[in-house]
Amino acid sequence: MKKVFTIISAIVLSVGAFAQQIPNGGFETWTSSAAPDHWGTLGNIQGTGGLVAPGFAFKDTTTFVEGSASLKLLTDTLPQAFGGVVTPSIATLGSLSLSPSMQYVFSGYPYTKKPDSLYFSVKYTPGAAGDSGQLAFTMNHAGTSILGGYLAENIPSTNGQWASTYISLTPYYVGSTLPDTLILIFQSSNTQNGAQANSTLWVDNVHFDASVNVTGIETVGPMLGVNAYPNPAADLINITIQADEIGSQIQLFDMEGRMVYSDILSSTRTVINTSTLQSGVYAIRVNSIDKLTTYKGKITVSK
Repeated sequence: MKKVFTIISAIVLSVGAFAQQIPNGGFETWTSSAAPDHWGTLGNIQGTGGLVAPGFAFKDTTTFVEGSASLKLLTDTLPQAFGGVVTPSIATLGSLSLSPSMQYVFSGYPYTKKPDSLYFSVKYTPGAAGDSGQLAFTMNHAGTSILGGYLAENIPSTNGQWASTYISLTPYYVGSTLPDTLILIFQSSNTQNGAQANSTLWVDNVHFDASVNVTGIETVGPMLGVNAYPNPAADLINITIQADEIGSQIQLFDMEGRMVYSDILSSTRTVINTSTLQSGVYAIRVNSIDKLTTYKGKITVSK
């Protein structure tokens, strides 16, 4: 497995959009209490005699990044009918089932694009030292990964805070073949180091950035009317947007990929105080409310 869990280190000036998104990536919709719509958990698996395992997956309306809910995955002890062992909670896009040899089977979700990057927010609290959450991601065509395998990484403690990050996907595509299936898995414990009871992973705001296909970058509906000035800036940056983009999320990153500012644009003009920032180049990112459109640019802070 490749370790690629990184915050994007540089963002070039561009305007882009993406049409085929991850369904229910904000975990707002739960027709069943066992799992968010379009996602599978342990609670979807039926055992011998029709028994259903607890999924240890919950809709959490007390902490979230966007909307009004997040996905909460809890490592806990299974009932004796299922072995009575401490097991991580799992959430996967698509369905989750068991093979005859009692191995997890991840069906994935129908998908035919090649995104630039995967964006998501997590909060993680380990039940004991050494535990971590886990992410696994791949895209398949006819059962073969077009990424050369799974992109996987541990999610360490976030000290009670939400952390937003990216996985840059473009460097891992093998050839020009488009996928037919997307597999995305979040897990509340690292089974290699031993799952720890009460380890808890929250996930929210899972979506793709602008997509690429065999002919280049796909532009579906750019976010127009986003401006940042003055450039260079000294103590403040003015951000202006169109009225129909109020509610969009703005983020500011330094060139090491660290997010130094994040907020929701509540009016057509927002002022960002840069007096505490060091001189240098910063990346600006504005995500539309529906997460289908993204503006990316750079601005210089000079003092």
